[in-house]
Amino acid sequence: MLKFSQFFNEAFDDDEDIHHHIKDFAGKPGEEGTIKNHPRYSTNPLTRMHGGDLIRAGAEDYEEKRNKAGVPKQGVMRYAMNLLHQIIPKEQRHKAELEKLAIKLASKHTGFPEELMHAKLSTSLIGGKYSQSQGVKKQPDPSKMMELNKDVKDNIAKRENLRILSQGHALSTMDALHMEEKEELQKVDPEISELYKKLSLATKGTYLHTDSVARFVNEPELRGGHAVGEVYLENNPQTGQLEIYASAVTFPFLVQELVKGCMEFTARHSYGNMDDKMMNTVVHHTNNSEDEPYQFLMGPQLWNYLRMVTPKEWKKRIMYVVMELSQLPAREFNDFLRHLVEDMTGPEKASPRSTNFIQDIMDDYEQRHG
Repeated sequence: MLKFSQFFNEAFDDDEDIHHHIKDFAGKPGEEGTIKNHPRYSTNPLTRMHGGDLIRAGAEDYEEKRNKAGVPKQGVMRYAMNLLHQIIPKEQRHKAELEKLAIKLASKHTGFPEELMHAKLSTSLIGGKYSQSQGVKKQPDPSKMMELNKDVKDNIAKRENLRILSQGHALSTMDALHMEEKEELQKVDPEISELYKKLSLATKGTYLHTDSVARFVNEPELRGGHAVGEVYLENNPQTGQLEIYASAVTFPFLVQELVKGCMEFTARHSYGNMDDKMMNTVVHHTNNSEDEPYQFLMGPQLWNYLRMVTPKEWKKRIMYVVMELSQLPAREFNDFLRHLVEDMTGPEKASPRSTNFIQDIMDDYEQRHG
């Protein structure tokens, strides 16, 4: 959740390729950054060992796209706000149409049923019940929690890694909006597809070229109140089913929030073998809004690696892959992702063992489901 209105007025743009806070957090190649001191990421083998690699690789990919699109790195927040001022009036004339299209796109990317998703475009930056609760963390009842033994820590790391994948999938979806459903978007406005492309890049630029990450992490009051988008899962009182409710100020953010909701819904399969105490403990230690900026930075590259190693026949059904992976024991799941990054950042830039592993678990899935 981001309080963009205050960021745009107060954030300082930086001359460096990556803002010093991100450089310090990620560290230089072969060196540990301040991630080693993070209360959660330092205890998670994937992020402790490869979080910096993911951020640097993602930043390099971003710079190439940014240069091609002509998006600035100085003044990027004001540039993004200017894009929003151009986009929002165009969208409001096609609000219902775009809300339906957002659901259609999210369903296309995730395989999640359209009828279980709800989408709302809103010009207001006032956050809903989820955003307003950010930065206000309730202390849990100790009797409903578990001690942080090795098994619990592995499960905490697993959910962290699933959340990183979730943010990566959502941001990657936003990247592709200017290409997908292009004909439908041109009916809304001939210029809007290109504006979406630039907005996606500018949004990432706010993390890499300004002090927004440091401020968002260090100032809890920025985590609520005003937000550009949010999503939550809740039982529909009419159907009794758990459904996804998303809202955002613009179409790309709306699709992003819906995809995050679908990923969270899918990742809940990982709770299957947990008792209540374990689940309460894991959720308490991973529902941290201040971690979101770092998840945004690490997630796209981790998701890209997963897509690259997924066998061709499963790429269009990758959410089934995520679902099956999420049901692995915590240590096995975490080791899979760690080995994936090790291989993809190694000399070969490939991970046949990850591809073979996914093929094996999906063959097993097909045998179980015919």
